[in-house]
Amino acid sequence: MRPSRRQLAALQAENAQLTARNKRLEEEVGIHARESAAIAGRLTRANSDLDCMRETVASHLAASRHPSTVLHSVDAFTEALQQALRDAGIDLSLDVYRLKGGVL
Repeated sequence: MRPSRRQLAALQAENAQLTARNKRLEEEVGIHARESAAIAGRLTRANSDLDCMRETVASHLAASRHPSTVLHSVDAFTEALQQALRDAGIDLSLDVYRLKGGVL
């Protein structure tokens, strides 16, 4: 049995609503996918920075124990570590300033 015109019109209206809802959901999924990709990129960068900092700190700690280095004083160690991190593109000067009680 074929649906009546009224039933057909109701089904078509429901189909149009579902199609519109599906389109909105697909757009939202696309937005969330792009946001997720951006967040993943930032997390990857942060992880890379953290790895670089860990390696730099570890190498300076190891070097400070060696008698032939100039890293035997606290000031020399601090300056060398900060410079090594700056050279790696990681500037902690604002963080150090804040930790020393400075207000930004």
